[in-house]
Amino acid sequence: MYVVNFTNGGYFVMKKITPYLSVICAVTVLLTGCNFSLGGNKENNDDHGISRALGIVDYEESKLGIPVDTKDITKEMKNGKYYILHDDVLYPIYTDTYNYDSSIKKEDNYVSKQKFNMYTSKSIVNIPTLFEGDKLLYYNESGILNYYQLERFKDLGWSIGMWNLQSTAAGYVYIDISNEEDYPYILPTLDEVRSNIDTSLLIDKLGGERLTSEYIEDGIIKNLIEGVSYDMEVYNGTNYFYHNVTVDTRFFQSMEIYNEAEYIPLQDYLYEIELPEYLPQGYYNVDNQGMFRYVKGTEYDDETDFNEKLLYEYEDHMAGDWSLSENRVPKPYSSIPSLRQFKAYDEGCFGYDDQVDFMETPEDKNAGKSEEGLANFTAASKTQTDLWLPSGEACEVVVESGEKTGSIYVKMSNGRMVQVPYDRINKFYKVSLDGSGEKVTLIVQGLYKDYQIVLTNAEGYRGQDTASDEPKEDDASKESKEDK
Repeated sequence: MYVVNFTNGGYFVMKKITPYLSVICAVTVLLTGCNFSLGGNKENNDDHGISRALGIVDYEESKLGIPVDTKDITKEMKNGKYYILHDDVLYPIYTDTYNYDSSIKKEDNYVSKQKFNMYTSKSIVNIPTLFEGDKLLYYNESGILNYYQLERFKDLGWSIGMWNLQSTAAGYVYIDISNEEDYPYILPTLDEVRSNIDTSLLIDKLGGERLTSEYIEDGIIKNLIEGVSYDMEVYNGTNYFYHNVTVDTRFFQSMEIYNEAEYIPLQDYLYEIELPEYLPQGYYNVDNQGMFRYVKGTEYDDETDFNEKLLYEYEDHMAGDWSLSENRVPKPYSSIPSLRQFKAYDEGCFGYDDQVDFMETPEDKNAGKSEEGLANFTAASKTQTDLWLPSGEACEVVVESGEKTGSIYVKMSNGRMVQVPYDRINKFYKVSLDGSGEKVTLIVQGLYKDYQIVLTNAEGYRGQDTASDEPKEDDASKESKEDK
């Protein structure tokens, strides 16, 4: 194999290289629950079909991945959906149960402490993780991506499948289902409990211990351990019931929203999402479609903090009357002024220096534009390189470039144009051709930076079609023979 190192300066050099070696490393990640003081029994069974230690989620257990070498991979992908590319496998972002309207428009979405995403021990393994070096991709066969919305959810940990728990003035814990409307407060895994509720249910004991309001936070029982079973004693009015419940639900609560629009359009209807550097690691729901776990690094464990806040609540002082002030959850933040609604009023807080100056002039807006950059942008990049395809050889032409928007063709000797498709995963343009002893022309358009042309069996054209098989004798050689 030979490499042709081509620059827009106008020459190339061929040198022999060794084939590339691809190494895939397996990454195992851990997620551990918190301890809880109430008594309970851990059942060492794997009724969800996943063998793992207590409270540990293995990223590689997801069964939803699509290998990128799958034939016609785009037929396996869903239009308008987001995917995590990890170790040459595409994992779709994933959702299980939620208690809000997922069809709400992005511009109308808002943070609410009453919004939850819930996953069971069976489903949580399908939340994909975006590690350092992985990619977030968007697949869309129809239309463009205007901007994407990342709603960050706080990880509340494991509990039983029941939320909207409240407490009385004396600290007793109860659940009221009289105003459930469209979304129930009890998951189907606890249907037996639900069958004994009229309008409200008093939860008296859990694991033999009195359940009080100190164990309740964000409407759920906090700090339980996945897989542990508890005896739960409840009252509906004065009717007593006993149930056995298992900790099998992980709760996530709406926390922050980010609107961003930076992406790189690829070929085959794909966009590569460029996440901003400021984005904290955590759990993100993308355009209300499903969640992924964002890790700034190559691994995480039970000590990893996914809940560190970036956007803080603020006091809204209505009409200058301090008595009417109230806390407001943060509105969506964006590095793009037109998409930003979040305001930070305290110096030193994130977003304080990002206030939009609505008084800036058109001259101010254009001040950062570079004449040199504009010239480069408008310059037409078109380069032609002649190649030789030896007869009977299986030839391969590869153009290595980080630029994904090039339009590259091989013009055959009969005038036929063969497109060189772009491999969005390996980041090169590649085409295979059957050599028939002909001169062809590689036409490269839309690449503005240096790139490499890698040839296998093909050659740079040096007049191979005009050279004789036998070396020609020069006049001096002829005269030498005549003298003899």
